[in-house]
Amino acid sequence: MIVFSFSRTLRYPYYDIKHVLINEPRKDKRQRPLMTTIQCNHFDFHYNLTYNPGKPVTLHLIVPRAVSAPRPLLILVHGGGWRTGKKEGMLQLALDVAAHGFACATISYTLSDVAPFPAAIQDVKTAIRFLRSVAEEYGLDPERFAGLGCSAGAHLISLAALAGPEAGWDDGAYAGYPSTLQAFIDICGPTDFPSFTRFCLNGDVPPAENPYFQFLDYGKPGFEERERLASPLTHVKSGAPPALVIHGQEDPIVPFAQAETFVEALNNAGVCAQLVSYPQTDHGVLYVHYEKNVPLIVNFLQETLNL
Repeated sequence: MIVFSFSRTLRYPYYDIKHVLINEPRKDKRQRPLMTTIQCNHFDFHYNLTYNPGKPVTLHLIVPRAVSAPRPLLILVHGGGWRTGKKEGMLQLALDVAAHGFACATISYTLSDVAPFPAAIQDVKTAIRFLRSVAEEYGLDPERFAGLGCSAGAHLISLAALAGPEAGWDDGAYAGYPSTLQAFIDICGPTDFPSFTRFCLNGDVPPAENPYFQFLDYGKPGFEERERLASPLTHVKSGAPPALVIHGQEDPIVPFAQAETFVEALNNAGVCAQLVSYPQTDHGVLYVHYEKNVPLIVNFLQETLNL
């Protein structure tokens, strides 16, 4: 287990993104904007690429300009308790990482009020396969894909990084391409679901109102098996990609013990896993320490993806 401390604030390269306007799609599907490419000083911004045929899930892809070699890619997955949130919520972080030469994709996925587990993880895996299928077209290196998620998104990206084809989530579109990741970053995500179930049952929010239980269809037959399959800890094994785990020590939503247990299990399996913990910090750890986290994330990606 490696715990980092920080003594200074780093500044980031300047980029001009003022002409990129993210307009929310209107409820009338006929008025939704078409996918387009916006050219900025430093990026090509590919807006609302549909990645799963027949489903209303899309992604934004940011590719650095004036770079001839294929770019390593970071796939960012938003949080929101599996039932809220939008891909635009990860856009600022994507832009800050892209400023260092990485391509970045922020993705939407099926929320639990539309369909419970495993719909969301199936979407995340499909997005990874789709991006590999278009790697040559967009100048991506299919051998250097990493994932990052925050909260529920951290759970999904950890699950995507650790669960192989045997889980049964790779049978959809673009099945000829792997959904593997070469590195992943978990920011305050739940990863030990049996323990998290006990924590939630002892909390103040009744199961009927708790988004975690909605995600796993609590109260319906087979809950314990869904709980087991959906837990990233279940899928920890030798040969898993390196991980960076960031967590606040005073997180009241996802206990810090989740991060400690996860990193310990990864290290015990021979996986290179680093834990960054912040004292007196709650579930907003990404943004409370944003100017420390961005260089930390970039350095981890540079080391693991060889940029």
